[in-house]
Amino acid sequence: MRAASGATCEYLRVAKTATEEERTHSTERLIAFSDGIVAVAITVLVLPLTDIELPESEHANPLSYVWNEYGQIIISFTVTWFVIFAFWSAHHRSWGSYRRATSFMVRCNMFWLLGIVVLPFPTNLIGQVHSNTDGHQGLVAFYIGVMFMISLMMLLVHLDAQNRPELYENEQKWDASHTSRPLIFTAYLGICTIAAIFIGYYATWALLGLFAMGWLTDAVDKRAKPVELKERPAHWDEPTVDANNE
Repeated sequence: MRAASGATCEYLRVAKTATEEERTHSTERLIAFSDGIVAVAITVLVLPLTDIELPESEHANPLSYVWNEYGQIIISFTVTWFVIFAFWSAHHRSWGSYRRATSFMVRCNMFWLLGIVVLPFPTNLIGQVHSNTDGHQGLVAFYIGVMFMISLMMLLVHLDAQNRPELYENEQKWDASHTSRPLIFTAYLGICTIAAIFIGYYATWALLGLFAMGWLTDAVDKRAKPVELKERPAHWDEPTVDANNE
């Protein structure tokens, strides 16, 4: 009787473990896939610069000619390159703390990648459209709005994961800075998107404020105290039994 009861408990434990594993996804392949997409997107940024042709009459001062004719493209390329790098760095830092991910987190990451892939498109257009044209303000608003969407997706990932200790590599404590950083960046980019509707190209210079936001979040992080989370059941750390191998 005891043997049967023990076997039943063992079966239920294994079944529960399998259920928990089925509800979440491993982050290893997702992180590798995301890194590959970001690498392609950040490389595509430079393609408009490779199409620059230098007239024979400008061979004496090639750099001066390129800057005078394509300076706006160069500036937008440089700003976007650093922005994508900052997004990737934040992505690498946050997803590196997760061992598992919910389906909602995976979907948010797909939209995050969509924003990263789309970003080179408005970057190229901004470099070609003069800042005095009528449609430039809407273009800049779209450009910064894509950044806002990228940051928002990262914020939603943090909000979904913060109360799920089973997702973290070290889940006994949750650091409040995990949410404060993307929240501050998302709010700032939302303000910049609205500002771009009214001031157009000048709003792109406000993106430099992201560095100030980094210092602000660092100050918030130092004051944030880790919050104790509920203890994770021991059986979640045990490997899932594959019925096909039995």
